[in-house]
Amino acid sequence: MTCLLQTIKQVDNAICQIESIKKYYSGWYLSTDLDNVILMPKHFVLILVIHKNKSVGHFIIAHRINHERLNIFCSLGTNPVKYGLNDFIHANTINTFRYSTVKLQSNRSSCCAYFCLFYLYKIIVNSLDFEQFLQVFEHKQIEENENIVYDFVNKYFMLK
Repeated sequence: MTCLLQTIKQVDNAICQIESIKKYYSGWYLSTDLDNVILMPKHFVLILVIHKNKSVGHFIIAHRINHERLNIFCSLGTNPVKYGLNDFIHANTINTFRYSTVKLQSNRSSCCAYFCLFYLYKIIVNSLDFEQFLQVFEHKQIEENENIVYDFVNKYFMLK
């Protein structure tokens, strides 16, 4: 759990380095603690999913694009319903929610938080839409995806 807390601190610090991302950050939550979280348009939360009977977790992003649409980005391509986010999705969605179905990282990889930072930068700073963002990884192997994200994080964020 100490490693997860260190990662949360790193990601929090990285988010705060870029004002255009920071101003929409509504904090981080465990996937089990989202009951009363309602996102304003353009705001996002970092969600930590702790796998049952394991001390490992996985980071995903819930990003309310506007009043009607919620995007959920998971670098493993997992349906967020499998993480128990039904109530959160229902509370934050009027018309539609979209989630990534493409597996971008290995199950053994520990770079999901970095994929979340990459998502935030590309969507908020570079103004890509969800499909354009996913096209960055189109026709690439998982190892290439992870290298793209590691290179990006090393270039744009000072992680301690």
